[in-house]
Amino acid sequence: MVNVSVHPVVHPTLNAKGCENSVSARLKLLSVVST
Repeated sequence: MVNVSVHPVVHPTLNAKGCENSVSARLKLLSVVST
């Protein structure tokens, strides 16, 4: 996932927990940014 390395500093805790959590966070961020 490219998005995982896009915002490593924004959610370092999510990255540490796992890719699945990171992907979910990325999708939420994308939704907020798109709005």
